[in-house]
Amino acid sequence: MAMDESEIGSAPSTAAVGTKPASPLDEAPVKGRGSVRIALASNTDGMIDGHFGSCAWFEIFDVSREAIVPIAKRVTAALGTSPAMDGEKTGQRLALVRDCDILGVQSIGGPPAARVVNAGIMPLKFPRSRPGAEVLQELQHRLHHPPPWLLRAMGVARSNHPQEPTP
Repeated sequence: MAMDESEIGSAPSTAAVGTKPASPLDEAPVKGRGSVRIALASNTDGMIDGHFGSCAWFEIFDVSREAIVPIAKRVTAALGTSPAMDGEKTGQRLALVRDCDILGVQSIGGPPAARVVNAGIMPLKFPRSRPGAEVLQELQHRLHHPPPWLLRAMGVARSNHPQEPTP
């Protein structure tokens, strides 16, 4: 279900001052057209070294052809960890990345990967720990000649992308 690493082909917050937002997504700026939002599962700052179900946080970035913009660090410590609540835990973690187009993880189980895909998020697996900056730069480079799934994530119609041949 998840793609292998070889296949990698802002508005201000609306939360009122002094109030707690309903979710971490409330504080995230709106993703710009022509960019993709990526969540990186991490246990170590700047590294993709986390399993979807047990990572300490998700580092969120907006990536466009021109820039890589850090958006948020969404901590998972408050989420349940009991094996008996695996389905609920998956839902809670999915809620933290629901505004993302891509999810970079070191590992993800089959049922959670299916839920991620059904939410419209493309999971990318990196079996060995990698610096997030490397992956973000590779993704940024791929945005110059994106495959169709990445064009959709960018919100760009195929006909609006001059480098893409028309069928």
